[in-house]
Amino acid sequence: MHRHTAIAALIALATSLLAGGALVADTDEEPAIEVEVTFSATRTEERATDVAASVYTIDRDEIERSQAETVEDLLRTLPGIHVIQQGGFGGATTVVNRGGNSTGTLVMIDGVRINNPMLGGADLANLTLDQVQRVEVVKGPFTTLYGADAMSGVVQIFTASGAQTDDNVRAGVGNYGSRRVDFSWGTGEGLQGLGISGSWLQTDGVRENSNYDGYTVAGRYDQPVAGGVLTATARWFDYDLGVPGPTTFPTPEDHQSTTTGLASLVWTREGLSSRDTVRLGYWQEEYEYDYMDFQGATQMSTAEPTFFEASYQRDWMTEDATWTLGGEWRTKEADYSDTSLGDYSADDNSKAVFGQVQLRPGPWRIVAGGRWQDYDLFDSETTWRAGVTRIFNDGEWGAWANYGTAYRVPTFNELFFPGSGNDDLVPETSDSWEVGLWNSLDGATIDIVYFNNEFDNLIEWREVQQFVWQPVNVARARTEGVEVSARRQHGEHWSDRLSVTRLKWWTDGNPLLRRPDWTASYSVGYDADRTQAQLDILYVGDRLDAVTFPGPDPVASYYLVNLGATHDLGSNLELWVRANNLLDEDYEATANYPSPGLSILAGLSTDL
Repeated sequence: MHRHTAIAALIALATSLLAGGALVADTDEEPAIEVEVTFSATRTEERATDVAASVYTIDRDEIERSQAETVEDLLRTLPGIHVIQQGGFGGATTVVNRGGNSTGTLVMIDGVRINNPMLGGADLANLTLDQVQRVEVVKGPFTTLYGADAMSGVVQIFTASGAQTDDNVRAGVGNYGSRRVDFSWGTGEGLQGLGISGSWLQTDGVRENSNYDGYTVAGRYDQPVAGGVLTATARWFDYDLGVPGPTTFPTPEDHQSTTTGLASLVWTREGLSSRDTVRLGYWQEEYEYDYMDFQGATQMSTAEPTFFEASYQRDWMTEDATWTLGGEWRTKEADYSDTSLGDYSADDNSKAVFGQVQLRPGPWRIVAGGRWQDYDLFDSETTWRAGVTRIFNDGEWGAWANYGTAYRVPTFNELFFPGSGNDDLVPETSDSWEVGLWNSLDGATIDIVYFNNEFDNLIEWREVQQFVWQPVNVARARTEGVEVSARRQHGEHWSDRLSVTRLKWWTDGNPLLRRPDWTASYSVGYDADRTQAQLDILYVGDRLDAVTFPGPDPVASYYLVNLGATHDLGSNLELWVRANNLLDEDYEATANYPSPGLSILAGLSTDL
């Protein structure tokens, strides 16, 4: 069967299930649709149907049902999101959002930015789900609220309080020599609590020199202070892995070790009609890479990027409006050294003010905001975003549209990397708009979104002299597409969700790589007293990648079928399993980096 025919059949099957539910429903009841609440789209808690943006939320129930190991396992099932991983576990993993660069998606944990100032993007390979309570994804330009990293969207991860944290420990083993142990413990009530969690994973990998050994420790403490609530969170992860390189140029001796820490301190005070939020965030990474050069000599690279942010936000709330005004100060630094290439040190400070208004006149929802940000290394930038929503039939369906501008400042590596940095680079800019329609009739929620993004001054690597490559501002590009998503609760136990994205792109520079023309997913979930399970079917379509010189070459589409499940065995024991690539598909998510075949990790858990 041709792949496009197969995906059409998948869509038809899933649509019939969502429309009728006859194949999986175990009751004739039509439960009411619960309206999701989002924070990331407005920096205030709002109904997702009010914010004139594409919003997707993955809650704790789905995390536990899927038995996903990392955040990227969850993001794969969302529309418009393409996860790119270099080979097996621990390989560099980034997100392409609606065809933008991976450097344009901001990733945060409890408000702390984890985008590396040297590289621009956030590596999700080691971002385990310890202490994670909820993941929110918003699409589109959110530079106005979050600054330059949020050019294509935001992924925000929220951790559990002590009162929300389960007390348990689990252990498991799997193929590829995989072993995993993790625990969580929490105590608290109301606004006070303490939660701690941790995990350890070791695997031999799928290729020579692709072994991985890493652990994570996370914690959160909440305490009422001075009429508000003080929340302190911290996360530490440390890992060592072999770096096998692409199959065209294997590196059997290369090795990488990385230690990353982050912390946040947030004080929030709720008044009768106002809210004050003070936030401090810190992120640091220590990186060491041992490699063999072309002459067979061992070389070493070390890097230490850091980021610190302080912000204050004031919200005023009335029955028909929410007003927001805030200010931020940030500093980022990097020290890089390579025994062969050389070294550099860099820092950049920035300050910003931003404002936003949300109006709710009758069935209309209007949001508009602007931001001014000034950098030491670049000129100041002003961005804005505005959107409108019209709600019909008491919330059964609605239509919305938005328009926004955004930008991305060059990374430290693009500016200063020894032998190739270009300190003449200017920020990338974009103009984006989208329109959407949602419907909550007959027990199902369906969203259809068209998006259009135009990018200027895109930073691309070009051969400026023979065998000399350098990043330059040369390209303009446009991406557009349609996202369709639908979800339904079938009675008490069954649920399913469908996501399909069609993406097109144009550029007057080099072709855009790793942007699949089609992506789709279909998930079926089952929740009962003793058994929970989720089956995910994923499809990634054709795309270009730099396979052979001069490239790029097309890379084949692929399917994945993943399964997560738990079953209560009694006597305070639970069986859990996570199986990826059930059909043992032979594929490459990144060209020349073979992805794992059938991978199974299973074990037991018990309450503490």
